[in-house]
Amino acid sequence: MIHVQSDHTEILERILSIHPSIRFVGIIDKDGYIISSMIRRGLRYLTREHEMLYMQAAIFRRILNMFNEELGYVRSLSIVREKVKMFTFPLGEYSLLISTEPDVNSEEISNRIIRLPEYARLLNLLYHIKD
Repeated sequence: MIHVQSDHTEILERILSIHPSIRFVGIIDKDGYIISSMIRRGLRYLTREHEMLYMQAAIFRRILNMFNEELGYVRSLSIVREKVKMFTFPLGEYSLLISTEPDVNSEEISNRIIRLPEYARLLNLLYHIKD
């Protein structure tokens, strides 16, 4: 595992280790700027414009949040592309982003992430950050 920013290394490593198809794990702020990230050793980003994908995730989340009152809060969002699946998990003002190989079972990955004690710890940690 390589390419770490910030001090969430242990949590990101644990999330990356739950399934061999997970390529990338990161935390973005509400504007889509990366706070922490990690990509699996030996892999590379599939696009040079990966920062735009983070911003896209933040925009999608804002749009979906418009319907929280009527439909409930967003637990996760997945985008399925030909070459990759991308997952977004809301964490207060932040989001956990995960990308996987395209053949992974989306529901299995989502359930495994949400059940991790590290996910709960990250959720608690990020909900209490003061800007």
